[in-house]
Amino acid sequence: MIDAVGCITSLQVPHRLADAILRDSQTKDGIEFRKSDKGKALNTVSQQNATALYQVCPSALIFGMWDSTGPKGGLGAKFERAIVSEVVGVGASVGDLLRGVRRDPLEVRAAVKVLKGVDKNWSLALANAKGAVPPSKVNHSSVPFPEQRDEKTENNLYSGATIEYAEQVTTLSLIVLRRLRFPMNGSVGAPRDIAGRTVLAALGLCAATLAFEAGMGLRSRCLLWPDGPMNWELLAKPGEPPQTFTLTSDDAVSLLKQSAEAAKKESLTWEEKPIELVPQQKLVDLVRLSQLEATKEASQQAS
Repeated sequence: MIDAVGCITSLQVPHRLADAILRDSQTKDGIEFRKSDKGKALNTVSQQNATALYQVCPSALIFGMWDSTGPKGGLGAKFERAIVSEVVGVGASVGDLLRGVRRDPLEVRAAVKVLKGVDKNWSLALANAKGAVPPSKVNHSSVPFPEQRDEKTENNLYSGATIEYAEQVTTLSLIVLRRLRFPMNGSVGAPRDIAGRTVLAALGLCAATLAFEAGMGLRSRCLLWPDGPMNWELLAKPGEPPQTFTLTSDDAVSLLKQSAEAAKKESLTWEEKPIELVPQQKLVDLVRLSQLEATKEASQQAS
């Protein structure tokens, strides 16, 4: 039996809509996601033709996406992230803390091997199979931060830090959004392009504002809470001072709803109901074997 992982969305997987978890899932009627109508649309999207991605997963246009494991490989669609948020620690003191990882929601283990196919497909490898590789080679499993090694003692050094306080800077690039076009049925239109970009800008502001007001939990015993409102600066024209404004979560949600309704008038809509996928059997098996491997690792550490 496999312990339930639960529902995972495109906001949780590391690579948005192009993530391996979604790639290796299927529709409820058994069609592989990338071979379904909505999955195939990823093969044609670009900055000049972002309509299909807006319709299925508009957050990917804000947070960025690279379809590097799709049928086009490294030539797959690339969308630069339009929003970046950085937290800088002030008065930092480096200590010996446990390192972190980029966590895989499925907790896939490197000890479970797979075989890569020539068509970018993969299958679970039998014991001692020739050519077997870890799941990271097909974009599954967690990625640990690099370790530093003491050359004198040959011991691993785990880096961490404590800080006096933190400063957060969030940047929403309107330049990145202006590169996006939203053609419809072969026709292009400036009003629709502007409406789509406005929705994405509102989506970015909404995401940043809601996250800011909720506080930030970086890891155990590292919780950050704002000591004042979030202030925005709009750089409208070169040489002019920035226009400052604040935005509450209620204001941000209202702005997003209004811009989405305006985009509908330009025939630009998105899926209002979740697109539900279920894992392919090979992905279920990979997770099951990884859970068994985790049990073995825990037993070895306890003994």
